[in-house]
Amino acid sequence: MAQETAMTAATRVDQGRLMAHLRALAGWVKLSGSAEERESLRHVEAAFREIGFATRIEAEHGFISLPGEAWLIAGNQRIPAITHSHAPSTPAGGLTATVADPGRGAAGDLTGRIVLVDSIATPAAADRYGRAGAAGVIHVSPHEHLHQMDISPVWGSPDSRSLDRLPRAATITISDADGARLREMLAAGLTEVTLHATVETGWRDIPTLIAEARAPARPGFSPDHYVMVTGHHDTWFEGVMDNGTAQAGMLELARVLLAGRDQWKRGLRFYVWSGHSHGRYAGSASYVDRNWHELETNCIANLNIDSIGAQGASVLANVASPAELQGVAARAVRAVTGQELIGARQQRNCDMSFWGVGIPSMFGLVSELPAEDPPWGPPCGYWWHTEHDTLDKIDPALLARDTQICQHALEELLHADLPPLRFDALMAELRARLAGIARALPAALDLRPALALAETVETGVARLFEADKAEGLDTVLLPLARILVPLSYTYGDRFTPDPALPLPYWPLLQALTVVASDPGAAQPVRIAARRDLNRLEDALRRCVAILTA
Repeated sequence: MAQETAMTAATRVDQGRLMAHLRALAGWVKLSGSAEERESLRHVEAAFREIGFATRIEAEHGFISLPGEAWLIAGNQRIPAITHSHAPSTPAGGLTATVADPGRGAAGDLTGRIVLVDSIATPAAADRYGRAGAAGVIHVSPHEHLHQMDISPVWGSPDSRSLDRLPRAATITISDADGARLREMLAAGLTEVTLHATVETGWRDIPTLIAEARAPARPGFSPDHYVMVTGHHDTWFEGVMDNGTAQAGMLELARVLLAGRDQWKRGLRFYVWSGHSHGRYAGSASYVDRNWHELETNCIANLNIDSIGAQGASVLANVASPAELQGVAARAVRAVTGQELIGARQQRNCDMSFWGVGIPSMFGLVSELPAEDPPWGPPCGYWWHTEHDTLDKIDPALLARDTQICQHALEELLHADLPPLRFDALMAELRARLAGIARALPAALDLRPALALAETVETGVARLFEADKAEGLDTVLLPLARILVPLSYTYGDRFTPDPALPLPYWPLLQALTVVASDPGAAQPVRIAARRDLNRLEDALRRCVAILTA
């Protein structure tokens, strides 16, 4: 019956309303902290108010970086280029240095050199080459389009302990054709190039929009608990897909979900961030810093929306969700489209600033282009992070479909007596991972106690969902979430975000995995593995205590 109700509600999503919101938002270029961004955000705030949500705009303080002009001088030729957020500017006369081409065997010592790299600019590359002493980096795009990027490996605004992780090497991107031409010149004897780039970086006030509707008062349910829907507002250029579609979807979700408010067991909040594109998630990270305790106390789950409804986005099998919410994601995809979800582990992107707090977070992208289109990368299309991200890249029917999938998932999170946080599925994932490495570990690292504890937690959570009464069990599932989400998605610090770099599968198990795969692993790695195992066992014991209290 719950599924039928959700499907009926999902059919109310209106393509016309979605596209009307999107056309309005396309009228602003929304650079983080700009007057134009704030004007656009006020438009979104007014729309939320008209629907019936209470709204407010709060100021965050973010370390924002806006790229300016860039070009490359090679021989007597000027090659067009772009630079990137958080890259350092070059001196007034440019940066002249010898070129190193590691991909073509011309690497050696990178100190003071300009590195030529075949890839879209990334924080990982900035971190790698900056630490290697490179003075500059030239990224060669995989095609003719130049993708604007934020290359900071620091999640959110830097603190005094992460300032030294900011990019050190001036960085630009050139097209594939210009990259080939540059390599021809290098092969002909050119050794030095001059890189020019201007980047405006500094502290700015950036806005966060919050729109809220509370659930009806019910015995056994906290009036303060809520589900949040998040997405960024700032854009590169018009940013119609990334991320105007999220705002259009959020507004339509607000309208259709509010119609079923009498069924809510918990409230609903929408958060619209700035500082995503130009501050490496500065808005969401700053909000967490200022509201950590409130989020930990009251937030049930986070559904993020980013770049939905693109033309040709037919692939729905890879919708990202953690193990505890994969059932919610699978039911939403199946109910709206009939497709079966394969699922993907949530990646470190899309303002996933809440893992340390312990908030289960899902989605981001809902649909993707097929892998063969394009074969080189972004599942959002060649226009992603370029001036081509315009209204003509959106398919109204697919935008409505993706919004309906989000609605279906949200209705389950809002309507269920017991929030569908299936940490028994997470424990099954953990046990499979532990079993896979246990046999190769030395006797000093015995995983049997951790395996037994994980099985106890798995059984205990399953019994919660088998019970006749679910009222009040938010108070059991939330403490479990605050332990298990950081355990599965962070290195263990709940208050300082991990770097904005790819995370290994279960970061806490990384040292144990290294020891299992390398019998000669160094003693410091073995010490790290022992400490991580202690942390894992302690967390699982605390979960057992919650379930047996």
